[in-house]
Amino acid sequence: MKWMQKYRKPVDERQELGILKVERKAFWILFISLTVGLMAKVILFDVGILEMLPMIIPLFIVAVWMTVGHHRNGTWDIEYIAQPSIKVYLIFGIIPSIILTVLIGLMWYFRFGIYLNDSIRYLLFFLVGSYVLCFFICFISGEVTKRRRKTLEKQYADKDANKNIAE
Repeated sequence: MKWMQKYRKPVDERQELGILKVERKAFWILFISLTVGLMAKVILFDVGILEMLPMIIPLFIVAVWMTVGHHRNGTWDIEYIAQPSIKVYLIFGIIPSIILTVLIGLMWYFRFGIYLNDSIRYLLFFLVGSYVLCFFICFISGEVTKRRRKTLEKQYADKDANKNIAE
């Protein structure tokens, strides 16, 4: 039993929860700052995709890793704000669409000197297209999360029922 004491965790559950909260905030700060940095390079400095590839690949890997991890666990990362529903998909679809449209408008202005009133029609098409895309991504993600939760609840309910029978 001495080996168990040797490999015992030095933190308790409360401390571990605190560490996870700090790590989560640090992760999101890093993720958002990397994304903003990439956008700033594209908009202001006319940097090509190949030059940004070393930053894009890790960002993409982390985004996919987070998405798959949340779907496997049946979690919705914004649970403290809202549960997956059509209303939430509509709201969370418009936020990135507006941000992307503003960034594309800024890129056109800084890169090509195209004024907003010259390209308002293209920006509206981009806004609608990106909104539809973001809505469907939120919809698919939310529905997968709901199904996974039901599956996990059923698995744990079966385990609890078997445990009660054994007792």
